[in-house]
Amino acid sequence: MVALAGLRGTGKTTLLWQLADYLLRNFKEKAEGFFISLDVAYSYGFSEKDLIEGLQKIYEDLKSQRKTLVLFLDEVQYLHNWPLMLKVLYDKFKDCFIFVSGSSALYLHSTVDLATRWILRSLLPLSFREFLMIKAFLESGFEVPSFSRAEELRKTLFFSESLEELKEGLKLVEKEAQEFYKEDLPWQGLIREYILFLNLPRFIPVEEEKVLADQTFDMLQRVVYQDLRNFYPESEVVSVFKLLSQLAASDEINPERLSQDLGVSRKRIERIIKSLIEAEVLLASPPYGGTKTRVARHRKVFFLSPTLRYGILRQIFADVRPFFSKFLEDTVALYLRRLLKNGMYYLPTETQKTPDFVVETALAPVVLEVGTAKRDVSQLKLKNMRYGILLNFDLEVPEFKDKVVIFPFKWFLLM
Repeated sequence: MVALAGLRGTGKTTLLWQLADYLLRNFKEKAEGFFISLDVAYSYGFSEKDLIEGLQKIYEDLKSQRKTLVLFLDEVQYLHNWPLMLKVLYDKFKDCFIFVSGSSALYLHSTVDLATRWILRSLLPLSFREFLMIKAFLESGFEVPSFSRAEELRKTLFFSESLEELKEGLKLVEKEAQEFYKEDLPWQGLIREYILFLNLPRFIPVEEEKVLADQTFDMLQRVVYQDLRNFYPESEVVSVFKLLSQLAASDEINPERLSQDLGVSRKRIERIIKSLIEAEVLLASPPYGGTKTRVARHRKVFFLSPTLRYGILRQIFADVRPFFSKFLEDTVALYLRRLLKNGMYYLPTETQKTPDFVVETALAPVVLEVGTAKRDVSQLKLKNMRYGILLNFDLEVPEFKDKVVIFPFKWFLLM
């Protein structure tokens, strides 16, 4: 059994349909696939027991034909006892292959009974090159330049043993990176589109910015009102939206200040933030230094997709351009989640400015800061760091200053 969790709009349902189509075209003689949208089943009044009994008959019939049953179960969280249903299917249908998806990652990640029965994977928002590939598929005449050194660039940027080794490694990828962006395409516009709107596959066919912003906000409402409906009383939902609005316009979490502003307890604020992280709306990192580090009252979180922050801010502000650096930070946080799994940390302090990210590997840490046209590297300091990375949105080629590489943001997007 394989389960796909993830934010709405990342393409889980589409991926299930593509798997079902692949099965139908390639294994028709050996297997039968059944795609069941459990939100539809729920709306028609089917129970878990009804589904198990119906599938039992199909399973036995296919077994007599020496065929394998493959189930594609979409939006499983709509059924009240879906964990028990999946457990029964897995245990009773010994040679059945089951694919599961759910829009509420919180539900899927919190299910202990299935931990040893399924492989759970989160489907994250797109990378920039994935966005370009989809755009090329949808638009005739749009061709994506090739870039074959993404993994080499990742290893060079984060795993070089010294700044000197980093310099040498970047020389090897520089030509291909520059060739990629030499193609006659409106790169600034494409990068902006990707960051603000089109990192979620659902929105790629939509062209008008106002419609994109409204649809994003509607999607976020469904996350709160539907995906989190069993985790909060209805009276608390307003607090969730107010909290998201505060976070969208701010650099950091201050639970005490949020508690005063929203009129709810600090404990409840922390519980809401925790559930939004588990629902994969927000992305947070632990403090650098582990449990021995004094955790500051002020702490940063990021939106898993910068499009979510954009959708919220468009409902509040007529002009969101002053928040562009925050959209860049969300994008970098998403990339670090994709590239490094558990290597992203923050530096807790209340007395001075600190870098946006600390990247920890088996070697000494790397510190990372994000800016639009920033060249001041004074903030990139950490005892025993290997080197610092300052991502500059306007830069064309890497520059080196002190113990820091000032790195083109558009090169970062190639990983």
